[in-house]
Amino acid sequence: EKHEDTGAVVTFAANSRARRRFVNTGQTGCYNGFLMGSLKPVDCPSEVNPKLDVVSACMRGEIHESDLRFATQIVIVKDEQSELFGEKEVVACRDISAGELGPYAGVLLRDDEVLQYLGQRPRPFLRALHFWYSVLFDGASTSATEGEFGSASAVVDTFSLFPFVGNEMSLVNDFAGPNRSEEHKEKVDPPNCKYQVVKSNGWPYVFVMATKDIAQGEPL
Repeated sequence: EKHEDTGAVVTFAANSRARRRFVNTGQTGCYNGFLMGSLKPVDCPSEVNPKLDVVSACMRGEIHESDLRFATQIVIVKDEQSELFGEKEVVACRDISAGELGPYAGVLLRDDEVLQYLGQRPRPFLRALHFWYSVLFDGASTSATEGEFGSASAVVDTFSLFPFVGNEMSLVNDFAGPNRSEEHKEKVDPPNCKYQVVKSNGWPYVFVMATKDIAQGEPL
């Protein structure tokens, strides 16, 4: 098989799993043509136009200029007056426009998996329970097709999201900081991004999406 961009030649055994994967993924190793379809944002703010080209590029294993992974950096909070002093935060390393997206690569669990995961990694997971989010999947199926990823499709409305490990998008802090009381939330600036679910052929993917313009140096 010859890679059309680089000209590199890769040899696989006939009818091998590696060969089928290479062909089916369009030679990128991460795009599954079966999952690629019309993209549908779930519970997206009406005033924000999500840049869905980022989603398509991620599925093809390509880099997109509006991918927030390449527009942000992880830093340590050095402000001793901040409630997050000494912790990590994600800041913009360029100006970001509303609607730009970055794929979330942190922990994402069905409700019935939460206790099971807690038993496997109790210490980090107990800490992460302080930042427990539910994302709306709009009745999305956890299995793409019967027989492909499981014997049956489990239909759910929400998944639990625990952002404490993963890529840059998994380390975005809560806009209210450690104090998530309703009283405190009313005193601080509103969030500038949100977890945005995008479905392709009914299969849900989670992204972090900028809901307003974010200036260079500003935390997400």
